[in-house]
Amino acid sequence: MAAAAEELVDTTERKPSFIQSPLGRNFVIGLGVASVLALMAAVWMWSQQPDYKVLFSNFSDRDGGAITASLDQMQIPTSFPRAAARSWCRPSMCTTRA
Repeated sequence: MAAAAEELVDTTERKPSFIQSPLGRNFVIGLGVASVLALMAAVWMWSQQPDYKVLFSNFSDRDGGAITASLDQMQIPTSFPRAAARSWCRPSMCTTRA
């Protein structure tokens, strides 16, 4: 019976897992720091709003519609600022903000 109990008990030394080794701990810490920095950069980029500048102004509604349709066809986002009713803008081209 005692021999059977000794067979069940593992007396050999096990190698530590990767995370328990110094290299593994440093890797996990580095991965954590990189993740936090990536998250901070993503939040900062998400919080930035594009600068808008006046692209076209003093056009009739018909011409403005044609300009907007053309910009939409080229998949260029547009904005209509409150300060200038007849100004058509796109990111990095329009500074009017209310």
